[in-house]
Amino acid sequence: MKTCKVNFLIHNLHNLRLTHTKYRPDIDGLRAIAIISVVLFHGFPDIFPGGFIGVDIFFVISGYLISSIILNGLNQGNFSFKEFYAKRVKRIFPAFITTLFVVLAAAWFTLLSDDYQSLGNHTWRGGVFISNFLLWRESGYFDTAAETKPLLHLWSLSIEEQFYLIWPISVWLIWRLKKSWLLPVTAIIFTISFAFNVFLIDKESIAVFYNPLTRFWELLVGTLLAYYVTLNNISPNQSRSLNKHTPSLIGVLLLLISLAVVNKARSFPGWWALLPTLGASLLIFSSPQALVNRIILSNRLLIWVGLISFPLYLWHWPLFAFAHVFYGPKPPAIVLLSLIVVSIILAWGTYQFIEKPIRHGNQNPLVTKRLAVGLVLVSIAGLTIFKLDGISSRFNSHEQSISSLQWKASYNNTDACKARYPSEQYCLLSNDDKNPTAAIIGDSHANHFFWGLSEFYKAKGGNLINMGYGACGPFMGIDRSEIGPNGYLNCYKKMKPIFNAIEQDKNIKTVILAFHHDEYFYPNAKLVDISGELSNIAQEDLLLTSLKKTIRTLSNSGKEVVLIYDLPNLYVDTGTHLKKCFYENLLHINTGCNQEEIQFHDDLIKYKAIVEQLKKETEVKVFDTQKYISGNFPINAQNEWTYRDYQHLTMKGSLFFADKYKW
Repeated sequence: MKTCKVNFLIHNLHNLRLTHTKYRPDIDGLRAIAIISVVLFHGFPDIFPGGFIGVDIFFVISGYLISSIILNGLNQGNFSFKEFYAKRVKRIFPAFITTLFVVLAAAWFTLLSDDYQSLGNHTWRGGVFISNFLLWRESGYFDTAAETKPLLHLWSLSIEEQFYLIWPISVWLIWRLKKSWLLPVTAIIFTISFAFNVFLIDKESIAVFYNPLTRFWELLVGTLLAYYVTLNNISPNQSRSLNKHTPSLIGVLLLLISLAVVNKARSFPGWWALLPTLGASLLIFSSPQALVNRIILSNRLLIWVGLISFPLYLWHWPLFAFAHVFYGPKPPAIVLLSLIVVSIILAWGTYQFIEKPIRHGNQNPLVTKRLAVGLVLVSIAGLTIFKLDGISSRFNSHEQSISSLQWKASYNNTDACKARYPSEQYCLLSNDDKNPTAAIIGDSHANHFFWGLSEFYKAKGGNLINMGYGACGPFMGIDRSEIGPNGYLNCYKKMKPIFNAIEQDKNIKTVILAFHHDEYFYPNAKLVDISGELSNIAQEDLLLTSLKKTIRTLSNSGKEVVLIYDLPNLYVDTGTHLKKCFYENLLHINTGCNQEEIQFHDDLIKYKAIVEQLKKETEVKVFDTQKYISGNFPINAQNEWTYRDYQHLTMKGSLFFADKYKW
């Protein structure tokens, strides 16, 4: 009975393929390998660190199948854009709309407004297939924050759909102009895409990961293979010069090597993506009767997994993301294993009761239009949620606690300040209409001290200016060589005009320095001198040398120099803690939410040594924050939060010090 059912599924799928494409069960088996790899990586990244290469396998398969359909149709003179896109809609939209709707509905009852607003944003952008561009701006695929985005995985679907929109029209135009141009033009586009991928991977890794320009080459690997097979009118691997088993054995070996050596620490895609893409293309090129294709990829279980691979891809990640939202970075293994089972059940149900009936049972021409309308409606729902800021009224009392942690954009800069001073990210004046009498410069920690310090100066009749950039401390003569989220940090270039402006401003009598105490001692932090060459001295010695130069230069220009002794980090992000407690109460699950997490982390050892040296060797004055904090400082006497995450102050936290400054 089971054999009959599987044969029926295969026969059905064969009949339902687009025109002139011969069904190959081994390609469904390859799909299964791809989706299993992705699911295991998403569930257990430490155990299956290379599983994300499954997406690259999907790209090759999609490029091969779609290009085969187009080339077969053009070659036989019966290619129809209307038929092509109608079948794409019926193939993709049913499961896609279902997933988006269910995720939005489930999130209504569970997610707090900031997460729900983000989900709404990802929903509508995913619905118009541009979510890769949003994720490009937000963060990296491997960032911790990515784990809590239920629609993160739509980036790959967006790239595929962008390819589906561009490539058929391109092929049709080239074919109409001159058929013989198709191969060289495809090869040129492939080369350009691959070259950008390789040359930019070390400088703009996030852009390379999400940019269609640097990803299309993977789909074009499948296109080139389709060109060879289709226009030469041959079956895969008919060449007598090759043993039919050789390409498949090499292909599976390349995939195994990919899974073993590729991980998120590699510069991916880059050169590394050649391993899974070439491996997948060799397996497709191989005869279905080749050893690997016949015995492994055509296994009935793998074929079944391949048939549900698309809905399984859609379902598994939202479930994992909700688990990360509810439990934090490390959900229990039993929860993740259970969610894999649930995602398989949902995928089978979606395929069996939604996808198959719509794709194959109903031939009404209005079905395509109705599906398009359905996707538009769910996208509008997502956009509405985004525009309404996640509809915080759903959990009003808890939202008030969360909102107290928010740091508004207006807390960072004003247009009036930026128009007068050379600082873009942080630029604030206590009074825009007066010249500053004091300045605080540094990174985001200088920025969060500004508001309390501003009140202190206003009470004295002074005027404080805040200037600086995130991750760029007040260090003269050195730069940071590592790459930040948006490329090179360029701290030296950003901070030099600020130092010059402060030195030359005779109205500024006092300069306050502040910076994150351990930001510059992280393993990936690379301080360099202004020539761009690594110094031979230790990082802390280079930092000390730079701070001495900063203090002495400012002192020599007639400024009083003060250092605000930085605050310790917390063991946990306060926003994460509040959410964990909220979800624990809402869902009656044990997330490990407890007050012990909100303790200080004693990570000031290297920083303390530097401050002591500065006090001995320069005229710097120090405001010691340490004597005003105790074990429960993150929650003040009014039961308000003073930390907005694990290292930055809230507005209440900044104002806490307003009446305490003295040196």
